[in-house]
Amino acid sequence: MRPLEKVNNTFFFFFFSLLSTFLLLLFFVVVPSSCDDSLKSVLEPFPNPPIEQWPGNEICVSCNFIAGVAVVAIEIGLTLFIFWALVPKIFRFKRCRKQRQVLPQVKNDSVNIEQEEKCNKKKKKKQHDDDDATAEFNASSIGNLIGTILATLGWGYWFILTAISWNFISWLLIAGLLIMAPGIIMIYWKKQTTKKQKQKLLLSRIKLNGYLMGLICLIMFPNISVIPDQITRRIAPAYTVITPNDPLVLQFRTQFFTENINISDFAQLSFADQMGVVDEFIKDNIIWKNDFSQYGVIGLLTTPQEVLTRMAGDCQGQAVTTASLLLSMNFIEFGNNNSTGNSTGNSTGNSTGNNTGAITSFGFNAWVTETPFHWWTHAQNNQTGESRNLNIHGSAGSQGSVLPQPIDMVYTRPQAACQNCSWVDANNNNPFFYVADPITAFMISWTGSHIFLRSNWSLTQVNWKVDIVGLGLALAVLITLYASYLANDFSFQAVFRRFKISVVLAIGPVMTGLSFWTTIFYPVGLLHLLGYITFCLYFVSIL
Repeated sequence: MRPLEKVNNTFFFFFFSLLSTFLLLLFFVVVPSSCDDSLKSVLEPFPNPPIEQWPGNEICVSCNFIAGVAVVAIEIGLTLFIFWALVPKIFRFKRCRKQRQVLPQVKNDSVNIEQEEKCNKKKKKKQHDDDDATAEFNASSIGNLIGTILATLGWGYWFILTAISWNFISWLLIAGLLIMAPGIIMIYWKKQTTKKQKQKLLLSRIKLNGYLMGLICLIMFPNISVIPDQITRRIAPAYTVITPNDPLVLQFRTQFFTENINISDFAQLSFADQMGVVDEFIKDNIIWKNDFSQYGVIGLLTTPQEVLTRMAGDCQGQAVTTASLLLSMNFIEFGNNNSTGNSTGNSTGNSTGNNTGAITSFGFNAWVTETPFHWWTHAQNNQTGESRNLNIHGSAGSQGSVLPQPIDMVYTRPQAACQNCSWVDANNNNPFFYVADPITAFMISWTGSHIFLRSNWSLTQVNWKVDIVGLGLALAVLITLYASYLANDFSFQAVFRRFKISVVLAIGPVMTGLSFWTTIFYPVGLLHLLGYITFCLYFVSIL
């Protein structure tokens, strides 16, 4: 092995091992240790009803996950049977080609074979000497170095996004390791390969998946400039994205009580009616707009300030703005039907509001709730114990198309522990009411595929030209390139053959299958997509 290549390989193995070890510790040691009973019971009073009875939590997540795995296994089994039984020529292609390569050698006499072997040894020795003399400047070494850097950057970006996007998106990004697993198993399944060959194949496939993960992450998160802010927000989301004291939130509260409803009239409403008014106000004033069109990334953790500056945001932006608005109503000094003054964000006090110049507290508490591809707000009246869910269907009231999904995480901004003290001392409360354990969170992420149903992927609504054929062809190109790299064969004949098979698999079982399962039983949609695409990547490489 060339000196430069050896350094590259050693560095890359060390880097990848370090990232993998850190992720395993993060998700299976650090996170589970923080998900005990004390974390789930830190806030008083508890939301009513209990978390187990919240919308979406009645779904059997493990049942859906097992069903999804079974669906993928059956689909792969049927595909193998069809290709083996009905298209035998595909499987015989390589076998026949190998026989054609061996037969001429049998016809050669032993003298010619011996002379040819001696000639080859001389050529190899000369080539080896030339390589040693120019190893550091060889184009192959430079290419290997560039490949190592790109793969390292790809895995590094994937690692950063996986680590900071906790909880839901991180479990989706774990697919990067799952996609790579079959390739590693295939390496050690072949007993005829030497240890050196296995190491070379392992490095090659880790690099290949580094390119793939980097490409996917750049497609979904092209605006790298927002990542530093996301790190701080993910570390302390309750204090960075729930901001009842933000000037724009207070201004938004004033707009609510001046343009929408008189504060005294609002105080006289029942809690259910109050939440209905708030829900409609958010829907009418915060236009739903996805993060990618606004910030150039998906799944961004936005603040009320960013949402109110644009008066637009996705469900997460609407949820944190709603929670901040409700918490800002707890201590209000008002007069002449206008709300002014500051909000402390506390959640205690009495509901009044009929005396000019008085200070009123509505006694609201609010939690932002994260589910697969949707966020909503859980509100509670601390005086009566009543609770309501806002924007749970993706629109005010029950007008939206979102079905309740299992809950990943619930948190709020707890009241300050002390006044005029350090930030650490003042906010030394755990804001999380509920965090799904890692195994449950993983299954929730991969079975919460309702987004396909909401995005018109059912058989009767899907756009066949764009979604099925267009995306299928793009996927076929990706599968072809990936499989050709695995097979280390980029000859035109081999690439074209793999592309034809990839087109059939991508448009047929993958995309049409996704539309089918969206219509029949949507929770298995994502598992079907991940499992079958992973199968295609390696299956096409052996054809």
